[in-house]
Amino acid sequence: MNTKIKHIIFDLGQVMFAYDPNKIIDNLVPNTKYREFYLNELFGAQLWQDMDRGIISQDDAYNLLKSKINSSEVHVELDRIKDNWVFNLTLIKENEILLKKLAKTYNIYFLTNFQDEPFDAIFETYDFFKLGKGQIVSAKVKQMKPEPEIYQNLLNTYNLQASECLFIDDLEANISACREIGMHGIIFTNPDQLKSELKNYNI
Repeated sequence: MNTKIKHIIFDLGQVMFAYDPNKIIDNLVPNTKYREFYLNELFGAQLWQDMDRGIISQDDAYNLLKSKINSSEVHVELDRIKDNWVFNLTLIKENEILLKKLAKTYNIYFLTNFQDEPFDAIFETYDFFKLGKGQIVSAKVKQMKPEPEIYQNLLNTYNLQASECLFIDDLEANISACREIGMHGIIFTNPDQLKSELKNYNI
């Protein structure tokens, strides 16, 4: 492939961090009686997507959940989840090493569906973010992948040419959308596969 890639854009969930709601619950509230409630009404609910989009604040979302079960135990557990879930994502170390290597040659950006305050917290926790030239976070711009507007927002904000951009995301729909506007894309499945596919771009 003769394309000259200048900018490499990383998704976060399932690319830089493994995300497993069951493991988050196991770590934060291991003996809870309300596992199914948290899985169905929080992590697996439209409410989570609405926080990702930034149309409801964390506080309002969790207060809404608290109103569904009048239990001090639930309220304490929800507060613990709200304040700590983002620190219970598992860094995919091989991709962190790869990103740091790529940052020596390419401009690194991040494009992610992510909640506002949790993103700020994780940004300050991991030093690889400082190697990035910028990021577009869904909750901050009120746009989400795979909507074309969020990709265009990235290009416009950082004055990037789509044909010079390579986006790495774990979801086929998100990669299809980036290709629709002229970007290149790799559907991530595992670190070895990613390294192999990067070679197709002479990376």
